[in-house]
Parts: sequence; C-alpha cells; structure tokens
Amino acid sequence: GKSAEAPVRRSVRTFDVIAAGNMAARDVVWHHAVNSNRELEIAEASAASMAPTESANWAHEPIMFEADIMLLGGRPMMAHPPATDSDLSLETFLHRIKTLNATEGRSKVGIKLDFKDPEAVEPSLELVQRLWLDVRGQPVAACWLNADILQGPGGRPSRFDPNAFVAKCRAACPAAVLSLGWTTGWNDWIWNVIRYTDAMVEELCAICDRHGVTAVTLPVNARHAAQSPALSRVLRDKPTFSITVWGEADSQVEQWAATLDKDRVYIDTKPGSFQLWAMRLLQYLF
Repeated sequence: GKSAEAPVRRSVRTFDVIAAGNMAARDVVWHHAVNSNRELEIAEASAASMAPTESANWAHEPIMFEADIMLLGGRPMMAHPPATDSDLSLETFLHRIKTLNATEGRSKVGIKLDFKDPEAVEPSLELVQRLWLDVRGQPVAACWLNADILQGPGGRPSRFDPNAFVAKCRAACPAAVLSLGWTTGWNDWIWNVIRYTDAMVEELCAICDRHGVTAVTLPVNARHAAQSPALSRVLRDKPTFSITVWGEADSQVEQWAATLDKDRVYIDTKPGSFQLWAMRLLQYLF
C-alpha cells in the first residue's frame, strides 16, 4: 500500500486547504452543478461509496461539491441562470453535506459555492457562518466562495462589485478559499480577445493584494486557458495562487495543464464539443 508518511505542509496555499500528502490538486473529484435534490442525491451516493484516504483529517480528502446560488423568493437557492425556481435551498444543501460528513469512515466533502446573483451573497454568507463554521470560525470542511467578479474573454460586464464581494467573503469567512474569476463567452471570440490577457490577470491580482487575499484560486474557462501565457506567469509570481480549469476541454488543454504544478491546477472539465473543435480550427486559420 501507499506510505503513511505525514503530509508535507507548505505556506498557506489553496492546495493546503483541500488536499495534501501524496495527492495532487488534479486528483480532486468534482461533482459539478449540484443544483437540485436529485443531483445532490447522486453526488451523496458517489461520495459515500468512495474509500477514505489514509489521512483522517478532512483537509486531505479530495471530494468537492460545486453548486450555483441565486436569490429566489427571497432565499438563497441552488440554481443557475436562467432558472427561476429550485427544489434545493442553500440551507438544506449545507445540512445534507454536514450529515454526510458526520458518517464515520467516509471521505469528507468540501463545497464550492458559485454565486450567480450579487443579492444572494450576504444571506448566503450568513448561512455559511451558522452552518459551516465551527466555534473557532474555521470551516468544518473545505469551503470555496466563487464569483465572476471581472469581465473576461468574450464575456459581458460582471454584475458584481469586485471589492465588495471580496470584502464580504473575507469578513464572514476569512478561512475560506476565494475563487475569483472572469465572465467569459463567445462574444467576439473569433476576431478579438480569445485569451486571458495580462491586464485581466493584473487587475484581479491587484484586488487580491488590496484585500490581503492569499488563499485564492483563479477559475479559468478551458477553451481560453491554454492560449493565455498570463496564467502561467501568475502561478510563477504568486506562489499561494492556484488555477481551477472548468468547462469543455480537449487535448490542447490537457497538454497545457500537464506543464503546470500538479499541486496548483484543479481540473473540473468535461469533453469538448463540436463548438470547441470549431473554435480551435478558426484560431488556427486566423
């Protein structure tokens, strides 16, 4: 079997919050878009069936449930636009995962909360404080707080005030990992911005510096990531930062990710579609 050596701890990094020892960041198992009771049941069953690792500490268990949050009917609900209703509230979501994590001998599950609505931030953070933090104010399992706070490649202007979002998260849950990203889309992707530019990355880093954020991951759309040298540079210049690659991935993305520090690149992707293949072809032609 694997050696039971104690995990090597590093200075505070995103990786230390969720996985360590002989696991790599890209070993984390993601359950994406857990936005309904049915999706939560599927994710719960999958997590419950996974064998625990050698470490008894929740920080070393590589399972994350990712879910989106909107304010619907005055309550934080798990939903992704353009949804107008949901059968799963954030409160129930947190209670159910805490119950799952209380099962002896099971791998612990962390959460990534993806805010889609600025109005959902404050009531959601109140629930996180009450249900996901212990008496010392520490998360009972890994906790990531995500929002697209800046405009990115092909994306529309963000609905979030970036400084307000970071400040609220830091005040409510200072031990959480902040997942701070950019809006993306297909707007102008053929002729104009097809990558994360130096200016985009520098603006986000400046916000992090302003608020003293160190445990941060940058969620990046797989279809733009491999064409973005700025992302490799930020990993070099910011040793406490990581990258989370999401969306549709192809071999180009896989090859790019393989060149980066395995402890600092999280992979939450699915196979590429015809649309992604067409984009690659047009990038080659033009």
